[in-house]
Amino acid sequence: MKSKQIRQFVLTVLLVAAPLAAQQVDGRVHGLVLDSSGAVVSGAEVAVRRIETGAVRYATSGASGRYTVPALPPGSYSISVTAEGFRPVSSEPLQLSLGAEAEASFTLEVGPASEAITVSGEVSPLAAEQAAIGSVIPNHFIVSLPLNGRNFLDLSLLVPGASPAAVGSPGTERGRFAFQTNGARESANSFLYDGVYAIDPILNSFSFAPPVDAVREFRVETSNSEAGLGRNSGGQISVAIKRGSNDLHGTAYEFFRNDRFDARNFFSRPSDPVPALRRHQFGASLGGPVARNSTFFFANFEGLRETRARTRTTHVPTQAERQGDFSASAGSAPIDFLAQQPFPNARLPYGHPIGQAVAGLYPDPNRAVAGQNFVAAPTGENTTNKGDVRLDRRIGPGGQLAGRYSFADSDVHEPYAAQQFSSVPGYGNLLDQRGQNAMVSHTGILGPRWINEARFGYNRIDNRTLHENSGTSLNSALGLPDLATRDLDLGLSFFQVTGYSSLGGEFNNPQVSTVHTWQLSDSLSYSRGGHLLQFGFEQRGIRQDGFRNVLARGSLYFTDQAYTQNALADLLLGLPSYTVGARSDAMQAVRTGASSAFATATLRASRSLTVTLGLRYESNQPPFDAEDAASVYDPSSGQIVQLGQGGIPRGGFYRDNNNFAPRVSVALRPPATDRLVIRAGWGVYYNFSDLAAGQGVYFNPPFFNSMLFFPSRQAPLTIDRPWPEGQAAPVPPSVTTYDQNLRTSYAQQWNFTVQTELFEDTVLSVGYNGTRGTKLVGARDINQAHPSP
Repeated sequence: MKSKQIRQFVLTVLLVAAPLAAQQVDGRVHGLVLDSSGAVVSGAEVAVRRIETGAVRYATSGASGRYTVPALPPGSYSISVTAEGFRPVSSEPLQLSLGAEAEASFTLEVGPASEAITVSGEVSPLAAEQAAIGSVIPNHFIVSLPLNGRNFLDLSLLVPGASPAAVGSPGTERGRFAFQTNGARESANSFLYDGVYAIDPILNSFSFAPPVDAVREFRVETSNSEAGLGRNSGGQISVAIKRGSNDLHGTAYEFFRNDRFDARNFFSRPSDPVPALRRHQFGASLGGPVARNSTFFFANFEGLRETRARTRTTHVPTQAERQGDFSASAGSAPIDFLAQQPFPNARLPYGHPIGQAVAGLYPDPNRAVAGQNFVAAPTGENTTNKGDVRLDRRIGPGGQLAGRYSFADSDVHEPYAAQQFSSVPGYGNLLDQRGQNAMVSHTGILGPRWINEARFGYNRIDNRTLHENSGTSLNSALGLPDLATRDLDLGLSFFQVTGYSSLGGEFNNPQVSTVHTWQLSDSLSYSRGGHLLQFGFEQRGIRQDGFRNVLARGSLYFTDQAYTQNALADLLLGLPSYTVGARSDAMQAVRTGASSAFATATLRASRSLTVTLGLRYESNQPPFDAEDAASVYDPSSGQIVQLGQGGIPRGGFYRDNNNFAPRVSVALRPPATDRLVIRAGWGVYYNFSDLAAGQGVYFNPPFFNSMLFFPSRQAPLTIDRPWPEGQAAPVPPSVTTYDQNLRTSYAQQWNFTVQTELFEDTVLSVGYNGTRGTKLVGARDINQAHPSP
């Protein structure tokens, strides 16, 4: 068709691939149908065809000439328009991003149906319809940009308003990735994989990161999400896993690193070996048709095999010091605490065999640096396997049934525990983690204007963190009694010796947790002309079972302020400054859930003005223990009360039933230009608190009892009797409680944005985003005196 004829028949074809879109993870197409005189054409049939699979969805232009086709998955589409008495017209292919909107408007000319034409138009990068702020990270970014560790979520930091989480935050433990958006907490983010819940609710972090080759694209909304999203007040991250198509596509890859190709660190000694590093990350993916134009599959697998050295420097006793000879030591010489005089020649005349055996666990110094005379680079191991399998089948005219299963297994040996624990090898951690996520969805066409999307999701996270010597009593080998009563807790008690590296495993371990989450959601869309109404609900259930045996092996502390004024000398003499330990008798059996419902109305008053109104309701169940095996402090009575008794709610606080979250946004495109958009929006967003914030109730008496022991004339404390039964020091109670009227935290978000297209593919955006958090959960100490019960 000649360009003159195209211009004659086409008033406009604007494919506005807005970076953010509707409340659903799928996108939508809308537009206006006119005749050559500029009059609206009602009753025109619009067919939107997904090119990869041949699936077709239909709509009819309304009295205003407008049409809307919602619930479209990301992909390549062609649009055709037919009307009685007019020549058919179709568009060239357009790309619809995850959750994006595309506007395609057509002008029809009178003529026979046999004279079809194909039109093309410019794709505008302006976000002309929505007030939500954020971006889609496309597939070519994901596969092309370098990613250390190949975690595609690192690319979230490309989105304005996103920033890395604070160093040392809970979400960044063990090198995990965490980020914040517009000042919201990292635990306020929400993650969806193919529209289903993909969160580890312990910290509200993502379940696991699928392989890069499995991700088609993902979207990050940082502000003013519509009512169908916005489960939390942080970023809304939606990930689209790849789907099969009529064409067979596949990939295979391997990435490797090896210390044989590494240079020596500039600051290392010439004799030092290059730290070990052998990393192989490999995988493959394949997608295609099971039955052409009907059933499609996609599958992928990725493996990681890594051996990596971890280097730490610390201070350890010399051989002479371990024998009680401090004559050449830089620190203070030990004193005879009975005579209050220094030991002759700074040498201990005697020692305790257990204390000497513990000191013998230290390695010999291997460098002549004051305060850092030992360096080691033990190797850790990481074996990880990930995979996804997805099936899609067309059901009836425009309907679809889909199912997906994803998993990630990892087996990790950390040669060192956290930084504040031992810095000599042999006391690391063993981590066994497994994440699973499954989805079943059905998209049904209920009529020319009604579309229903139903989803069921299941998410399971298994975490098992053990100290390196779990199950083996190293205490017994030293002659030291065991405080631990369970085989899994056995190991070496924690020894803290002032001025030297500590010894023993991380005293927060062992800890085991299994979290099951199921989700049922449904969304009903009604389109009439250019207007779109959407209603939906979501129900989530969460179950967490496990334990965390804190201080189960006991800890012994040796300081420079006790007997000999020398911590190592006190260890050799078997005289701890104080000791601590704990006994826990209950498993954790957390039960909680959330119910929500929403309604959204997208009203296109004209091509220039779009108004979106929404309302979301959130009802979050306070987490409770299935066996009520937890307790809180009741300030009114001064007593520790078991949850569910004595007027205390099972969850420790009452459900907040007043969580209504309105949303409103306006998008204006002045009629005089297609290169300027003005957008504004405001909304309220409630948070589902992470489970970790409330687990302090499991560390209260009588289910958890901590013990502190100090030496005294009546109750001497020695290394062979570090936790004498019945002699724990009377200390003021320190317990966790809740405000029984605790309210659900929420944030208000608002923005104002002016966006203009300077020239092709170049957009200038100037905006203001605001966030105000209210009733954010926090912890504080309360000192309140009560008469003795």
